[in-house]
Amino acid sequence: MAFFVAAVVGLCVLMPGNVFRGVESGGAPVLLTFLVVIMIAEQFRLEIPGRLPTSAMSAAAGMALAVTTRLPDELFLCSSAEVLITVATGQLFGLLVRVWRGRASLGDSAVAFDGATRLFSVALAATLAREMPLFGGRTLEIASYTWPGWLLAAVLVAIGALTGVFEAPLRSAGRSIDGAGVSWRRFVSAEMRSAVPMGAALTATGALVALTVSVCGLVGIPLVLAVLALTDFGVSRYVQVQETYAQSIRALSRMPEELGFVAAGHGIRVSELSRAIGRRMRLPEHDVDLLGEAALVHDVGQLGLRRPLPRGATVQAATNDQQRIADGGAEVLRVGGPPMPLAELVRHQAVPYHRVMSGQHDAPLEARIIKVANAFDDYGGRLDPSRSEECRVGLERIYLGLGYEYDPRVVDALTGVLREFHPATDVQI
Repeated sequence: MAFFVAAVVGLCVLMPGNVFRGVESGGAPVLLTFLVVIMIAEQFRLEIPGRLPTSAMSAAAGMALAVTTRLPDELFLCSSAEVLITVATGQLFGLLVRVWRGRASLGDSAVAFDGATRLFSVALAATLAREMPLFGGRTLEIASYTWPGWLLAAVLVAIGALTGVFEAPLRSAGRSIDGAGVSWRRFVSAEMRSAVPMGAALTATGALVALTVSVCGLVGIPLVLAVLALTDFGVSRYVQVQETYAQSIRALSRMPEELGFVAAGHGIRVSELSRAIGRRMRLPEHDVDLLGEAALVHDVGQLGLRRPLPRGATVQAATNDQQRIADGGAEVLRVGGPPMPLAELVRHQAVPYHRVMSGQHDAPLEARIIKVANAFDDYGGRLDPSRSEECRVGLERIYLGLGYEYDPRVVDALTGVLREFHPATDVQI
């Protein structure tokens, strides 16, 4: 990542022409205004699970500066180096203010990655708009003076979209550092999907700020960003609701353990193993998250039993009893209000694989993963590298039901996961 950022920063600085033409042509007030706006915007951070924390308003302001080419009565001419210096200084001052307020740390790698990534996007956009003669041998800041507003808006949005395409892999690199073994390629795919709505909003806002400044002057910057601030507030509220939901799921998953229906830590172990198997089978990250949540609460149906099962192991129960437990858990989830897919995965977790193959049931792949992960833990299998013998025994028991109870593809994925955790042990049966 440092290479890409350094390359674009170097491109900005080494471009031919007067590096300080903006200051010399009277553009210092514009640059200073954007610097202050970025510094203030940095105080409003948007933290979405699964993404690097960022400041949407600061990103939009930086992108707007990169592509602003007009003021109400004149062109706004400045170099990409000046844009880069202004944005970097605003980000730095904003970070220092957050550190002073106790809201951030200078050693936070996530903050560093986010700042560097946004700096890369601004540098790339500024280079395309101000340094590259892509429009009839002229740069955008010169050529756009005679353009109609709709054409300028279209070009600005296109530049923003192009920078977004390059930004997603860089953000994925930052996420994969703490990705618990998830490949960078998987994060790129997930980031590209999740970045579309947010990237579209930032691109449109940056272009809108640039167009508004060309008509209203500098007062247009806070006017447009105020709308994005309201969007930020709405997204933050949504994230809080999702966090409350996640806490409810975690609390619900602990009830069977606290009441003595299942072994301590069973739900967490099944959830972690299910996630590992799902990633091994290349499920989308969103589906992996849903799979992990369903695995956490897969034993909630045992709360309706009159007498607990031995060690809470559902593999010891008859098939019909397993299905009743699964149906009970699904009903609890439906009444409790989580999304319907979660209840459906819990309901189908007890379906034997031979019924899926015969067409009697249509159990989703995620439910079959939960069935295998639950059985492995019920049979005593563990991912702990120090418990290789339990791992071998658990896998042996699962292989006895291969093709009848358990999906062979899921068991193959389980075997691959176990090889990663037990490299010194032959887990193949």
